[in-house]
Amino acid sequence: MAGLAGLIASLVTLYEVLIIVRVIFTWVSQDPYNPIIRFLGPITDPLLDATRNAFPFLAQGGIDFSPIVILVLLDFTKSFIMRLG
Repeated sequence: MAGLAGLIASLVTLYEVLIIVRVIFTWVSQDPYNPIIRFLGPITDPLLDATRNAFPFLAQGGIDFSPIVILVLLDFTKSFIMRLG
């Protein structure tokens, strides 16, 4: 069971890194044909869009706080999974 929990925690950590990279790329001009951008969009946008729709006040005023909410929830999920394993 500990091995499965470790694998899931590693996947959650990888997804956290992908979200952080996605956020960093939003700060610079993006080439929509860049393979990294084309990979990150479909991977991270569904969760980001769902968070923005569930909490529309997080994306007001020009600053989008949905990645922060997702990262906190993923970290909580990861710690919960590790306690189970």
